[in-house]
Amino acid sequence: MEKYCSNCGAELNEGADVCLACGKILKKEESNLPKEDVEVLKEKKPLTPLFNLLSGISFVLVLVFYITAIFESWISSSSYFWIGDDQYIAVFFWFVFLGLAITGYVISNKEFKSHKITRGEKGVATFMFISSLIFIYVVLVQLWWQW
Repeated sequence: MEKYCSNCGAELNEGADVCLACGKILKKEESNLPKEDVEVLKEKKPLTPLFNLLSGISFVLVLVFYITAIFESWISSSSYFWIGDDQYIAVFFWFVFLGLAITGYVISNKEFKSHKITRGEKGVATFMFISSLIFIYVVLVQLWWQW
C-alpha cells in the first residue's frame, strides 16, 4: 500500500516517520484519527505576517496621499499647510494604519513569546508601530509651523 504525504503529496517510503520531500514529521496516531480531528490538531498559522502586510499597504497609502496633498498645496497656494481631499484620505488611512500597526504589534509580541514567528517578523511589526507614531509627530510639527 502506497502512502502519500498529507502536506506536500510526495510518495512516502514504507514505515517512514518523516517526509523526505518537505520534512513534515508523520505521526502514526494521526492516520487513525477521523479527518475532522486531524484538522483540529493542526496548529494555527501566525497572524503577524498578515498584519504586517496590511500595515505596509496602508503605510504606503498614507505616504502617497500625504505627499500628494503637500505637493498640491505648494502648487495651488504656496503654503505648506493644506486642507483638501488628499489630507482627509491620508488621515483616514493613517487611522487604518495605526489600528493595524497596534494590533500587529500586540499580536507579534504574543506570537514571538510562543515561538510562532521569527525575530524579523516581530521587527517588521515594531517598525510599523513606531512609524505610525512618527506620523503623529510629523502632522503636529506641520500644524505648529502653520501657527
